Amino acid sequence: MWLSEILPRPSTLWMQKAITLFSRFDKDGDGYISDKDILLYVNTIKKYGCLSNERVARMRDKTISFWTLLNKGAKGVTLEEFVKARLAEDADERSLEDIATLMFYSIDNNEDGSVSMQELALFFKCIDVDGSFAREMFATLDVDKDRKISKNEFANAFRDFLNNQEESPCKELFGPLEELEASQDTSIV
Repeated sequence: MWLSEILPRPSTLWMQKAITLFSRFDKDGDGYISDKDILLYVNTIKKYGCLSNERVARMRDKTISFWTLLNKGAKGVTLEEFVKARLAEDADERSLEDIATLMFYSIDNNEDGSVSMQELALFFKCIDVDGSFAREMFATLDVDKDRKISKNEFANAFRDFLNNQEESPCKELFGPLEELEASQDTSIV
């Protein structure tokens, strides 16, 4: 049953985006994102990114902080809890900016304050999206066409991804959208 008296009904596109984001980080596929999934994600970055143990530890901490803030302090979250938390969000712009910043820094592997094409391709590979998809998304995110994605460019795209219920160029920020199953329509919660 939908809690329409409390939460707004999301569009089908928004649900696809929520399910896509959730599934990209549910690395073990158990329907629950926990610290274990974050460690699997970070270990994948370490494997493909040739990062030092120190850098991997910083990325792990930033990624855990990202998910903890995104899920309002919960150490683990189901898809239903994730969707409810996102829909009940009071549009706290500061909180959303913090979340976007943490996500950005979890992608910025060399910590130079921007995301390169190679870093975006690595990110996609680590969330099980074909790295070739990165070229298309990079062109979308690099608004000023300086061949790097700034924190501001990423934050704007991230806000659009999380908040926009309609079609937009940033709808595939986390790769091609997952198809909805009959049980995952807009009445999931």
